[in-house]
Amino acid sequence: IYIIIPSFTLQLFSALLFIIGIIGIMGFIYIAYRLLFSIAFVLDKNMNPWQAIKSSFIATRSNFWRIFAISLIQSIILVVSMIPLGIGLIWTIPFVLIVYGLMYKNLMLHNMPPID
Repeated sequence: IYIIIPSFTLQLFSALLFIIGIIGIMGFIYIAYRLLFSIAFVLDKNMNPWQAIKSSFIATRSNFWRIFAISLIQSIILVVSMIPLGIGLIWTIPFVLIVYGLMYKNLMLHNMPPID
């Protein structure tokens, strides 16, 4: 037995799935940027993983858009540096790592999260 579903219902269902997917991707990006400094807390402050996650959320609380903008600019620079057969990555990868360290240092100066 085949059930015939009207095309409008299928279009509505696919649009709904598309919107849910976009919201999911945006949520993933938000969580990823809020957790960006968890590894730095583990390495620098010898925190356990849960403390590092909490501290990363505290440190990035009011700086999400700045961190997102800097990361977006870094991504554009990385893509452009890959164009000449990846030779530009010799300078770009250290640049990205230095900027990551500077962002962490500045967040620690201005938003020092408490260590539990």
